[in-house]
Amino acid sequence: MNLIKNKIKIILLMFLIIIFMPLYLQAASKGTITEETVRMRKEPTTESDIVTLLSQDFEVEILAKEGTWYKVNYKDYTGYVSAEFVKIDEKENNETDTQNNENEEPKVENTNTQTEVTNPEETEKPENNEEEIQISINSTQKINKQSNIYYLPLIHSEVISVIEQNQDVNIIQIAGKWAYVTSNNISGWIKADNLKTQSEIVNKEETANKPEEKKDENQETTNTTTTTNTTTTTENAEKPKEPEENTKKIGYINAENVNFREEADKSSEVIDTLTLNTEVEIIDEQDGWYKVKVNNQTGYVATTLVSDEKLPSSRSKELPRTIENTQAVANKQTNENSDIQTQIVEYAKTFLGYPYVYGGTTPSGFDCSGFVQYVYKHFGYSVSRSSVSQAKDGKEVSLENLQKGDIVIFKAYNDYSRIGHVGIYIGANQFIHANDEKTGVIITSLSKGKYPERFVCGRRII
Repeated sequence: MNLIKNKIKIILLMFLIIIFMPLYLQAASKGTITEETVRMRKEPTTESDIVTLLSQDFEVEILAKEGTWYKVNYKDYTGYVSAEFVKIDEKENNETDTQNNENEEPKVENTNTQTEVTNPEETEKPENNEEEIQISINSTQKINKQSNIYYLPLIHSEVISVIEQNQDVNIIQIAGKWAYVTSNNISGWIKADNLKTQSEIVNKEETANKPEEKKDENQETTNTTTTTNTTTTTENAEKPKEPEENTKKIGYINAENVNFREEADKSSEVIDTLTLNTEVEIIDEQDGWYKVKVNNQTGYVATTLVSDEKLPSSRSKELPRTIENTQAVANKQTNENSDIQTQIVEYAKTFLGYPYVYGGTTPSGFDCSGFVQYVYKHFGYSVSRSSVSQAKDGKEVSLENLQKGDIVIFKAYNDYSRIGHVGIYIGANQFIHANDEKTGVIITSLSKGKYPERFVCGRRII
């Protein structure tokens, strides 16, 4: 009898597991990517091939957990992502639970929210949601500030072009916080919050008209003696405010694609990327970061990326070129270029041994093209982000004519039909590069291994 009772208990337990397990999996079936660039792989290992790249805040469907990996779905892609880069979305579970509650509870919540409408933080959120809805596919919008156009919807993707404030763009596709747009025969991705909604345009037009109406009223009332006295006193009261504006500390971004973050921390969310010579108002300084204001937005930028004066977009523009001094200028240019080339090589060597990270563009981890771009950016030169694009930058030079500081371009290790690796020539038939995850940044001979047959050309930026 005991055996029969135990078997019945086991059967009932199995039956309950079969019923409730799908509900559990459904409750924890969604997650959000927490890092700016995360690799989805075919198998749950870092040695596996990359399926695609996922950007921060992308929503994925979690299918299973295998060790420290999640098997996930994103659109038409299925693969594995490290669990440390996925945050389980518990909001939907809470929403479904509250929907099953009695109708009386939601009514109480609604009355509370109505009495607290005066809180500006609560009233702003619905407005933002409405603006996001207004940005629809196949519509035309204006840019609310100067913005980068990216090749991919990733903050570290290659920048194709820059689009100016108030320029019209056509919305082709929306993906999360990104919008794919076209303007003046240029297509690419921009951050969706850089788009003006129709409500913003209407509000700005209304506020622009209001000061004019006030001026007319003041002009009509200046006929009386009492109003003339009040206007003179207000004018005198406003005069002391003028020096405050003159005391603002202004700086300029000294590199391309500088991260403008919400907090003074390199892991903080990126508000936007700032281009070379973007003007910023410096509000405060703390622990190697400037608190700055740009286009009515406040955030943080590393102090090393802000200068007191604007930099030339190309060093070659610093020297005049006239008929009278052509030869003298050419000699001066050659000497200056030689000095800069040497400085580039010496600066690149300071990163020997630094780690290799796929998609990395900072000393915390470089990939090959990210390393080249970072070194050149330090000296004020704008270099493309990817190895394929860097193969088109500057002027082509042969192996025999390489000079210090030239970018060296190589074919991919296992596919000679495409560009796959870059480095910086340092002289003596050697180059420095971010090699792989095992070695990091190293110096290698151009005659070593397969590099002679993989060599494509050199690119001279200076």
